[in-house]
Amino acid sequence: MPRAALVIAFVAGVFLSTAPTAGAAPPTITLLAPPNGATIVSSPTTTVTTFSWRVDWATPESTIVMLQLSSDPSFTQNVTQENHYCTAPNANCWTSFQLRLPDPTVTGKLWYWRVGLTTSAGFVWSQTFLFTAVRPPDGDRDGIENARDNCPTVANADQRDSNRDGKGDACQADRVKPRVSVYPGSARRGRRAFIRARVADDRGFVRLAVTLSYRGRTLFRGLFGWAQTSWSVPSTFYTKSPLPHFLPAGRYLACVAASDKAGNRAQSCARYRIR
Repeated sequence: MPRAALVIAFVAGVFLSTAPTAGAAPPTITLLAPPNGATIVSSPTTTVTTFSWRVDWATPESTIVMLQLSSDPSFTQNVTQENHYCTAPNANCWTSFQLRLPDPTVTGKLWYWRVGLTTSAGFVWSQTFLFTAVRPPDGDRDGIENARDNCPTVANADQRDSNRDGKGDACQADRVKPRVSVYPGSARRGRRAFIRARVADDRGFVRLAVTLSYRGRTLFRGLFGWAQTSWSVPSTFYTKSPLPHFLPAGRYLACVAASDKAGNRAQSCARYRIR
């Protein structure tokens, strides 16, 4: 046989060896998880959903494996698709994929999924499975799932944990007094008096009472509603009007009292000279 004929015969043999046998059975795709009709817990921030399947193919070909997820059973809208190429004979080179689902909302979200293959005869698809995605349990309905909520029995969307012990303030009684420290100061009659102090509370908010007294008699008093203070940023209080000239010169006492929302109270005083 001439050399050219031998080459043609060899190439033809290669193509025949990889082509599917006439009348060969198409592949079968079995979906494994999530199972049909399942309800799964899904959170876009903390959980991923694993999709898995198996391909049975007597005469496997090189193929593109396609995973489709949709909120539409006909897969015509809102479709998420992932593709992976598998060479013959291993059609099971890709049989699982993890996906983070969107927020399922309070009422849950219905999803449809399927897996397909490309074959020499066209596309082959598995049956379509459906499942319902629901949010993780949130007993106090504060938007924080129980598994991450530092106080799962009392609504506390801010998750405040002042002492950083892992238990939210909403679930712990506040027995810690505010911190107060007043700076010594001075003022001149005919001018406003300024009083500076550091104030802080482990829960953040305090109510303040500021006084300026002389020999046990309160001459000035200021009351302030709930305010958030910081120990690193001193607070400054001042009289609304200048100090009267008839005030006696001498040593006064400037005091700041702080109360928190649990009723804990603390006070600090410092010498204050008026000239």
